[in-house]
Amino acid sequence: MLVCATTGVWGDWHLRQFFEFALPTLLSEGNLPALVKDHRVEYSIVTSAADASRFRSSSLLDQLADLVDLRVSYLSPREIDEPIATHHRVWREGIRRATRKGAMCLFLPPDVVWADGSVAGLSRVLSEGKRAVFNTYLRVVSESFPKAIVPMHRAADGSVRIPPRRLVEVGFKHVHPLMSCFLVDGAHMPKHIDLLMWGVPGQGLSIRLLGRELLCFDPRRFRLNAQAMLDEVTCTDELHLFTDSDDFFALSLTPMWKDHEWYATERGFDPIQAAAWWLAYDSPVNSWLWRQPIRYHTSELLEEEWLPVEISSWKQIEYVERLRELFRIYGALRAAGFDRFASALGVAAAAGGLADLWNPMERSTLLVPTNAAFEDGAQPGSRSTPEVIAEFVHRHRKVGEADFVAPWRSRGLPADPRRQMSVGTAGLCEGAGLEVDSVAYPPRAGRASLAGYGFRVGETVVYPIDRILD
Repeated sequence: MLVCATTGVWGDWHLRQFFEFALPTLLSEGNLPALVKDHRVEYSIVTSAADASRFRSSSLLDQLADLVDLRVSYLSPREIDEPIATHHRVWREGIRRATRKGAMCLFLPPDVVWADGSVAGLSRVLSEGKRAVFNTYLRVVSESFPKAIVPMHRAADGSVRIPPRRLVEVGFKHVHPLMSCFLVDGAHMPKHIDLLMWGVPGQGLSIRLLGRELLCFDPRRFRLNAQAMLDEVTCTDELHLFTDSDDFFALSLTPMWKDHEWYATERGFDPIQAAAWWLAYDSPVNSWLWRQPIRYHTSELLEEEWLPVEISSWKQIEYVERLRELFRIYGALRAAGFDRFASALGVAAAAGGLADLWNPMERSTLLVPTNAAFEDGAQPGSRSTPEVIAEFVHRHRKVGEADFVAPWRSRGLPADPRRQMSVGTAGLCEGAGLEVDSVAYPPRAGRASLAGYGFRVGETVVYPIDRILD
């Protein structure tokens, strides 16, 4: 398999990190040399014309050129503007190059310290057929990161081979303040919540990703959205997330005050804020990612220490996921013109009661009264409690997908007793429900009639009805 790797690096600070840490650790036996044993590698490094002399004089670059098909290209001053925007242009060109060559696209940041064996882990999962690979980095303070670690682990050929647990240990001692803010019980949670962390006493850190860009992927099979996240997923069998620091671990070197505004404000973990962020950085892979806890550890794993933390974190993120999907439905209802019911759903979701009653990740049917229906029927008043509003919304939801569409579009179908469905209703005893006649024209649910065709929002199918359900 051909792997097209790309690194964008320019400016004095990034060049120092690249030549002092990233490149030497990439050249360790368990990284790029392990990758080229099983796959052909083309490596494109994009830098500035002003930094050309630094590349021409590097013995490490000569060693890299002996290992992979290396290409170094130079950006003119007018091609370099805001760093993030420039990096995205470099990455997009890397994607186009991999697409043209029918190759895997691999992004290698210039300011990362790679544990030995990490790229070997990537090589292994590519050989196993994975076509979209995710990882995460532990941010550390670049000013305090011990430069002495390089000569301690330098091999005769100039490569630097740092064992994973040793690198995790160093990373914990020099963790960046921004990284520590992602601890769920912390007091300075960033607004950009792409991950959450839990401490495991005496063991390490448990991490769950809410969203993540890719480390390596096949651009012919997967498209990216505006946030450089997967735009669609049809089969999770081709996806892989590294979840054990023994298999893959890397430190991201970060200046002390970078993005300091993210953690300057005192702000605890808020499930509503997390759900809103998650919806803004939407990807169909996100629900797959968070369900796999990542373990950073410095010693042998003790399952009895990790499992209670992972069970607790599962419950916390599952609740946030429910809120995210409720907010998705809220937005869709507003866009479709069902403002009155959407407002009730939004209040119930934000207050917390609705997410306890309703798991939107389960397939269900939502019968939504039109705005006109609210003028004639009973409804929660402005002084209603969140619990009353949540029960009102939940009364219009059925577990499972009602089959209204086919008989409505094909009039004259014979009645089918199997179409008599029970709609789960809050406040009713078990076994009670709502009689649905999907053969009538228009179909009926209790005393309400369908007022339009349905549409899908995630796992929920929405049908408009002409009156509020009792």
